[in-house]
Order: sequence, then structure tokens, then C-alpha cells
Amino acid sequence: MNRRLHAIARRAIRALGASTACALLAACASTPRADDAPSAASERAAPVILDERPWTFDGVEGRVITTAHYRVHTTAPTTASGLLLPRFLESSLARYRTSITPLPEPPRRLDTFMMANRGEWARLTSTELPPSRAARYLRIERGGFAEGGRGFYFDLGVQDTMAIAAHEGWHQYTQATFRDPLPVWLEEGIATWMEGFRWDQGASATPLFLPWANLERFDRLREVHAAGRVLSLEQLLALTPDSTLARSPGAALDYYAQLWALAHFLNDDAGRRAALARVLRDGASGELRTHLRAQGFASGARTGAGVFTSYIEPDLRVASDEYAAFVARVVSTGSRDRVAQGLPPQ
Repeated sequence: MNRRLHAIARRAIRALGASTACALLAACASTPRADDAPSAASERAAPVILDERPWTFDGVEGRVITTAHYRVHTTAPTTASGLLLPRFLESSLARYRTSITPLPEPPRRLDTFMMANRGEWARLTSTELPPSRAARYLRIERGGFAEGGRGFYFDLGVQDTMAIAAHEGWHQYTQATFRDPLPVWLEEGIATWMEGFRWDQGASATPLFLPWANLERFDRLREVHAAGRVLSLEQLLALTPDSTLARSPGAALDYYAQLWALAHFLNDDAGRRAALARVLRDGASGELRTHLRAQGFASGARTGAGVFTSYIEPDLRVASDEYAAFVARVVSTGSRDRVAQGLPPQ
């Protein structure tokens, strides 16, 4: 560990709580990017770790770290990612519950696994899930997933690991908390919207969430727009991650970029944002399916335009035209510089 990373580790240790000190002072195996990692930060942040105990998986020693809302099982407690994850998860949860509309706490602590490498993650996935479910996720080469309110990740370095945790953490939260599931397009769209963040240079180990700060999604959206591949809302609302991935990995990337834009589209207008907030509250409380049945839609369908037309805009053609114009504005000349700063396009 170089001197700068050692200093980061020491600051984060003090911010996370004295009980972590013994586990986190060893050498870092994952190096955060200089422009993304917390640095020169104050130590005002309150401790988030309530308890820490030894944990062993498949002969590998690790730790179970308990916070107010999470139980983090990790074999990577000495890496920068392992060190920062507990605070990041708590900060992300606060964002899930407040950024669009007030939402309830999860009903239990959310079990989260952060493994040191993909091999350990694959063995854990095969151990914890039935073979048919595990096989689906073992196709993932980089990343992680949420299943049944649990998160399963492996260390990819600070920025990538935390972005994945922010995305999958939304799924983990809704799986555990919402009484009615959201439509797939909205569930995935909000998850991509939750990905954008930077490290707050004024508070140790604290993420600053900026929904626009997501050049990966922006660059793909710009490519999709330039190639004339932007889908209509009717097409987009009918898709799922599995259906797009079955076509090609590129189609899946197109899909997520357009859902990222759709989430911003819904948040960009006061009326749409209020409708979106109602969808989330109804999903959390269990009133979403009742509302859909009252409007004549199949309450169990998680694809299609039912939620969109009954909550947000009854005329899908009008909304689709407005969405297409919004995408064109987002990717217009000069927008990338603003997005890189976490600012909305002009």
C-alpha cells in the first residue's frame, strides 16, 4: 500500500469505528483511482459499524461487519473496497429512501457478501443459491447481483465495486421491502439512476450521489442515439434484461442506457416526478397491484405500459415523443462535459 492509500485507509478506519482497526490496516489489494477515491478528508463522519466478528467461507478467513441496516460478510476487509463498503451501503440506503420520495426502512438487516475475487464469489453463489438460479448469475464476468434481498459482489476496485453496489443495492432494498414489485423497466431504470456518485472531498469515506455522473451510461446513450437505435417507450417498456441479453451483450447495454435516460426523464418534470413518487409509495405499501386492477390492467404483469399509462401519462405516443426529444437534448453537443461533472445537460 502506498503512502496515499495508507492515509486513506487510516482515515476511513477512524470514520468507520475503532473496532475495524485490526482488520483494515493490512495492505490494500485494490487501488481506487486518484480522481475518485476519498482523499484529504476530514474525520467528521459518525461511526457506522456496530459490531465486527470473524467469518470463514470455504476455508478463507473474513469478517462479518454489522451496521444499522446491513450485515456485510466479506473476505476482502483489508482492500479499499472492503474498507469503504459498509459506509457506502448505509449512504446508498439513505438515498434510496429519500431521493425521490420518503420510503420505509427495510424490515430486517440486509445480508451482503463482498468477496475478494470472482472465484470466491462463484463458489459462494453456487453454495447459497439453487443450481438453476446460480447458473444464471455465474454468467456474470464483472459485477454482482441481488437475489431475495441479499447482495452478492466481488472486488473490482473502489469505483466499479461501489457503482455495482449502488445499482444492485436498490434491487436488494426493494426485494426486501416493497410489498408489490415494480415493473421491470422502472426497477432497472431507478437502479441505473442510483449508480452515479463521487467521493465527497470534505467528509471522510462519504459518497456524494450525483445521478448524472455516469459517463458509461451517457456514452452508450449517445452511441445509441447516433446510430438511430433509440427505442420507443412502447418497445422499451416491454423488454427485460434477460430478453435483451439473449439478443446480445450490446443490446443489453443499449437497454440500460435508455432506461437510465428514462429515469432522468421521469425525474426531470415536476408532474412526472410526482407520479413516479406515487408509484414507489404504492409499491412499498402494497397498493400498486390494487391500483392496476382498478384501472383494468393485469396486476401481476411486470412488463408493458400499464404502470406508465395509469400513473404517469395515459397517452403513450405523446410520452414517447417527449422521451425521444429528451434523449436528443441529453446527448446534444457540449453535454458530456457537464455530465462528467455530475451536472444535468443544458
